[in-house]
Amino acid sequence: MEQSKEFLLFKLGDQLKSLRYSIPGLTLEKLSELSGISRNNINLIEQGKIEPQILTLRKLVQVLGISLSDFFNFNLFPFSEQQF
Repeated sequence: MEQSKEFLLFKLGDQLKSLRYSIPGLTLEKLSELSGISRNNINLIEQGKIEPQILTLRKLVQVLGISLSDFFNFNLFPFSEQQF
């Protein structure tokens, strides 16, 4: 069964937010500074509102210290905003 684009964008954003929250002190501002991606774009990715380019994701995961393949493994880093 194929998942909708909106659901996949939500999962991608959720994954990014989960990983960022797992690193103490890694705020949107700090991730932006370290990756060279604007705070606004990171925020929109985390909300599932934009479809990021692969090069953008590559810059973000380099800061997070994981590979792109691990980033796309949604079972590796389960997270839900409802946990907070």
